[in-house]
Amino acid sequence: MLKRKLVEEEEEKEIYVIIKQKPEVELKETIADLTPDLIISGTWREKEFLKYDVRIPSKEIFVGKTHPYERIIRECRKIFLEMGFTEIKGHYVQPSFWNFDALFQPQDHPARDMQDTFYLDRYVEIPEDLAEKVKKTHENGWITGSTGWGGKWDIKKARQLVLRTHTTAITIHYLAKHPEPPVKAFCIDRVYRREAIDPTHLPEFDQLEGVVLDENVGFKDLLGLLREFFMKMGFEDVRFRPGYFPYTEPSVEPEVYVEGLGWVELGGAGIFRREVTEPLGIKGKVLAWGLGIGRLAMLRLGMKDLRKLYQPDLGWLRNCPVVRR
Repeated sequence: MLKRKLVEEEEEKEIYVIIKQKPEVELKETIADLTPDLIISGTWREKEFLKYDVRIPSKEIFVGKTHPYERIIRECRKIFLEMGFTEIKGHYVQPSFWNFDALFQPQDHPARDMQDTFYLDRYVEIPEDLAEKVKKTHENGWITGSTGWGGKWDIKKARQLVLRTHTTAITIHYLAKHPEPPVKAFCIDRVYRREAIDPTHLPEFDQLEGVVLDENVGFKDLLGLLREFFMKMGFEDVRFRPGYFPYTEPSVEPEVYVEGLGWVELGGAGIFRREVTEPLGIKGKVLAWGLGIGRLAMLRLGMKDLRKLYQPDLGWLRNCPVVRR
């Protein structure tokens, strides 16, 4: 009948309300926080405290903390300061003279090509006395006992400005101003190279550069110093394999062992050649090293992508522990 719409359906509801006598409610003050005044006065004994249910999930609180990458940089800085080193700084833009030529890097070296270096269309003056000695060293070895690189050294190339490709440009300039031993200095700062962006390479990254100038230091001192640094950073297995750099001889590449990854190379080190120290008037032997802090941070933080260090990933930053385990 309903389907044929011959009848209509109506619904009625009845609600019954029973009014009872209102109970007497006694209002009491409850204390949420136990203050020093309550304890000293003893009035806490007469108060009623708010009860907490420990089974109720608490609100998640995110506190401010130092970025994990900055913490690692500070840790590196602290280690070298405790070793008695002086921290130095320098400009991002450097003459090619300090970035390449003073380090006995030939002017036709592949690293100086446009594919690797950011050149600026500007030129500056460089110290003429040092430039003349570096010129002779490059062309024929000067008084260093070397034959040099041969060819003609172009001062115009040395005067051209570049975005520094390594912080060695800062440490070698510092040594030229402080040629008398002893000198212990390090620099942690940004460098720039024409690198394709991928999980392990960026066009700008941070380097940790250091030098020790003294008369009675040798290769074993360099290896011992680096081993000590890596062990303080939490890497127990450290080894060194032979390497090559135009400005150091002998040269090594330090490696650390990481479970699951094997041996990972973290930079380069060596003793400055006479072709570097003699033209600048540096007295004594110079132990030198340059380490990539970004790669070091990746290993410490268990990361596989270097780009994550610079991304505003709040989830990762919040979950990253404040204290190293």
